[in-house]
Amino acid sequence: MLVLSNLLPLFFEHHQVNEIKETVELLELKSICKNPKNNVVNTLSTFFQHLYTDHWQVAIEDGDDPFTFDNWVEDLSSFLERWEHLLNNYDEEDECKVTVTVHKAVHDINMTFVYDHDAFMHYLTQIKAIDFIGVFSRHLIKCKGMAIFVVASLSKRAGSNTVHFLENIPPIGTKPSSDVDHTKTWERLKSVCQFSGVEDSILLPSDLKLESKGALPPKLIEKFEKCALVLLLSIVADFMTIRENKLIGKLNGYKTFNLDFDIPQLSTASIDTYYKIYLWLLTGGNLQDKIGIVRNLISLNVDSNDLYTLPDAVYHSILSGFKVYERQNIKQYIELRNKMYDQLMGFNEKAGKIVETFANSFQKSALAVVSLYASMIVVRVLSAKDVKGAFTLEATMLSLAFLLISFVYFFISRWEVRQQRLRYTESYNNMKCRNEDLLTKEDITKILNNDRDYKADLALIDGKLQEYSVLWLLLLAILATITLLLFHLNQRDIYTPTL
Repeated sequence: MLVLSNLLPLFFEHHQVNEIKETVELLELKSICKNPKNNVVNTLSTFFQHLYTDHWQVAIEDGDDPFTFDNWVEDLSSFLERWEHLLNNYDEEDECKVTVTVHKAVHDINMTFVYDHDAFMHYLTQIKAIDFIGVFSRHLIKCKGMAIFVVASLSKRAGSNTVHFLENIPPIGTKPSSDVDHTKTWERLKSVCQFSGVEDSILLPSDLKLESKGALPPKLIEKFEKCALVLLLSIVADFMTIRENKLIGKLNGYKTFNLDFDIPQLSTASIDTYYKIYLWLLTGGNLQDKIGIVRNLISLNVDSNDLYTLPDAVYHSILSGFKVYERQNIKQYIELRNKMYDQLMGFNEKAGKIVETFANSFQKSALAVVSLYASMIVVRVLSAKDVKGAFTLEATMLSLAFLLISFVYFFISRWEVRQQRLRYTESYNNMKCRNEDLLTKEDITKILNNDRDYKADLALIDGKLQEYSVLWLLLLAILATITLLLFHLNQRDIYTPTL
């Protein structure tokens, strides 16, 4: 790739660099040059090949109108033509100011190019901890969780599992990869800790914990470790805020400590212990229970001189303490699980009663209507008259009134079933929420068989409601049709003259 120190010799015999600044997003170079070169066709071809898609802007000022170049606007042939014109009007002994500005972009496979090794490393080393964390957090968001810096003049690659410093563009198929989900991990962590000071930060300790230190400057390695320790302390503490180069917070365990650290003075001697604790916290289980044990044991073993140095034995004490805690709570866990099983059986019975209530309403309504019709027909038969003669105008109106009452009763019963179903759903969800204080969501899901019985109960209620609704409406429709038909036949016999 293009090395910035090789840029000016391509165009000038003599040059002196006054200032170079390079950040993650921007490069600025200011220099004094003279004696521009004549034959630059070959070198310019090489130069243009290494511009990639970063936005390069060059300005050459010698007192007259500045000579400018913008690679997003101008191509090679146009630049050569203007360069020749510059040479024809330029005094070789005149000095000119050359300013190079590069607005850097994120390229394929999340690459960002670094053109001046020393300037970039100096920038990362000198910025404050709050800015260091913010820079890498924003860049990881832009790179979707995996940042690759291709650094000019880097002799040996280095990096963590998500931030990489490489000497060259990696060959196709060898891109570093990671399965870290920053958003989900912080959603879990924020349930037990509060970290503020860096807006919308997604940076995790693993992003700054270097797996390979390569040829990075010692001061930059120390900066990575201290900022990783800042994140680790922020997760272990109840709350922590970062202000400039200060870390302020509180730890509540068996003992309570008010924390106030000067970040540049932090010792990273205990970073491996804290990092193992952090990884253990994320390996499953109830995070609330785990962080409680961690804070209790840290508060008992922390060095009173600095309030953060930990002996490595604390990590093993935490593991042992959690095992004891699990054994002590296994009985309570079994009791909770059995209680949830009992509650689940109660919900099954409740679902059956909802269906039974609607079925009883249907049976009562059907029995009342059928009894009415049966009594009318029996009376007519005993009086030795035709059945159709029973449906006089008054009897027909009375029958239709009973059918209408049954129809209204149907909608009332159906509405009541809907309300009972809604209360059933709310009760079930409330039961799950109440148990989340004592059991993990994974345990609750397993005990409830992924809500399989609950879904089956809802399907039973909906299915039976549909079946009985069809039967009820069908019965009313049949009886109404028979009533109107017999009424019509009766009316026809009344008004038909006897021969």
